[in-house]
Amino acid sequence: RLFPASFSLKVTLKRSTHEMGRLAAFARCSSHPALPYRQNIPAQNGLPLRSVIMVSPGVRILCAEADENTRQMLSLLLGFAGFDVCFAATVRQAQEFAESESFDLCLVDEQFPDGSGVDLIRQMRVRDKEVPIIMQSAQAYRADVQKGFNAGANVYFSKPVFPDELIKRIKKLTGIWQE
Repeated sequence: RLFPASFSLKVTLKRSTHEMGRLAAFARCSSHPALPYRQNIPAQNGLPLRSVIMVSPGVRILCAEADENTRQMLSLLLGFAGFDVCFAATVRQAQEFAESESFDLCLVDEQFPDGSGVDLIRQMRVRDKEVPIIMQSAQAYRADVQKGFNAGANVYFSKPVFPDELIKRIKKLTGIWQE
């Protein structure tokens, strides 16, 4: 599990009921005509590979996560925080996205059906040494954490990750944190 069992997502926005209905409908969409780069990207298990909320600070995140439930939670959490998120369920998908698009931050899980997050981070670092990478894993042993850092991760989170800490760290790494 990515988040503690006691976590419940509460979103407080100063918007009218009509606008909130539009946001909820938008969040459920798998393709939105106003966003041409989302078109022709197939949904995987009913979850779109991209999640975008209308008002975004312009931060693009590649989220490589094998677990569908975790991807759904991250879609809500990061989407409502205003980030443009591209989801990859496998190492191969993540590599394809990383090669074809640019991202401001990468959020990478450790275990995938077709490889490891450590190998993915190493490959990403060959192409881009500057992009911040957050690694998340259920592995909390010192050796596992060190493997993540040695591969090139800037931050290592052991699951469960607290949502407020994840958002805070993303904002710090991308330079939009305001204290």
